[in-house]
Amino acid sequence: MRRLHLLSILIVLFPVLVYPQSHQSLVEKETLKKHIQVLASDSLEGRGTGSPGLIKAQNYLIAEFARLGLKPGNQSSYLESFTLEKRYMGETYLSIGDKRWSNFEEVIFMPSGYFQQEEVEKEVVFGGFGSDEELEQIDLKDRFVVVFIDNLMAHTKIGMELNKRGAYGMIAVKSSNDVQQMSTMKSIFRDHYLKDHYGLRDIPNPRDTAFRLKDVVKSVRAVITPRSEMKKLMGYSVAKLQKIAESGELTSVPNSKVTVKIELDTDEMESANVTAFIPGNSEKKIVVTAHYDHLGKNDEGIFNGADDNATGVAGMLQLAESLSRIKDLPYGIEFVAMSAEEPGLLGSKYHVNQPAFNPDDVLININLDMIGRQDEEHQDSDYLYVLGTDQSDPLKELINQLDEVNDEIVIDYRHDQSKGFGGFYSRSDNYSFHQRGILAIFFHTGTHEDYHHQTDTWQKIDYSALEKRVKFIEEVILQLEGNQSIL
Repeated sequence: MRRLHLLSILIVLFPVLVYPQSHQSLVEKETLKKHIQVLASDSLEGRGTGSPGLIKAQNYLIAEFARLGLKPGNQSSYLESFTLEKRYMGETYLSIGDKRWSNFEEVIFMPSGYFQQEEVEKEVVFGGFGSDEELEQIDLKDRFVVVFIDNLMAHTKIGMELNKRGAYGMIAVKSSNDVQQMSTMKSIFRDHYLKDHYGLRDIPNPRDTAFRLKDVVKSVRAVITPRSEMKKLMGYSVAKLQKIAESGELTSVPNSKVTVKIELDTDEMESANVTAFIPGNSEKKIVVTAHYDHLGKNDEGIFNGADDNATGVAGMLQLAESLSRIKDLPYGIEFVAMSAEEPGLLGSKYHVNQPAFNPDDVLININLDMIGRQDEEHQDSDYLYVLGTDQSDPLKELINQLDEVNDEIVIDYRHDQSKGFGGFYSRSDNYSFHQRGILAIFFHTGTHEDYHHQTDTWQKIDYSALEKRVKFIEEVILQLEGNQSIL
């Protein structure tokens, strides 16, 4: 639909929503494609956090913002730098003499935030099935306690009780055949505990449950141990230990001693958001965001991240180019390409918690993340999800009216839920703004078979659909600029 036709309808529906009538969008698919081909190229190596490829993407964004004549968003700099901590489990084992049980080989360590950087020797005491009556019989202070439990996945219940009683840790053993459950737990937890975890140096990451701080921990360290290893560890077979537990004679089992090390290694690295600004006639501003980091590479290849999220960044750059041609904007428009989104929304978390950030200056955050493909819920690509309009009836009404007069894109509200944690809304940078009490919406087109795979390449983007979607988002921004009563 031609823009003048659209505006004539909006004059009837929203008499004040006609700003500015003379604007002709510069958003077009060939420029979007050019940006995505650069950002998702092999030379950027997947734009992993802290990688040289991410720096290349950063430099590309700075050059584009400068070419468009946008002002740096961080005083005199386009960069908003912050320090990340990369944390990962190092050497982790139990040992007795020459026998060593290593993490995710023979045993599974669940540190619960408690680490032991140096080797220490600890006594091991037998706690039977971990009942209150049994635990009253033994001196467990600063010791490992061996307990039988029916379900290894439910070890934290006993772990919490042992923590209250001052135990050092728990050696959890399944009370019946454990082969299948040990295998399942290794498969489930190996990647979570052995991969690199990132956080902001000075701001805790609530998503980081593997390395959370001790002051919020409720359970002791747990070492999930197979039944087959108990004779070597305690000097008694599992069958013998279970008979002793059933008889109630726990103190008849002599204490043993083990050496333990649960190492947490930490490295620091610098990262940065890239931010640019179009001034307005007010201190208030609209903030447009899109994360430019992705998953990097591994031995099998590169995670190019074309849809996730070169499409959102390309859309943001096109919005910056098109909107920068407008003079005398009522509100400023800030564009922020966020770093470190993939490891936990860390770039946006830093942005909204830094001392210079004033949430009262932000009218709305508009976040673009994965807007170039089609999900399994749709037969074609003429749609766009919007999430977060449940926070504002006037905003939802505006988007509804724009949707009604636009014959190229259909707005889909099926994921429009900003409350709670775990849905799509909480998985991208808009959520950091939301947590600061700022109205934030998220444009998205859903996941697909190439999501977080090395097959997410620029050739698979629907560039015609992407152009239509970015133009719709531009229309939303224009109408927000023209109607102060909505925000």
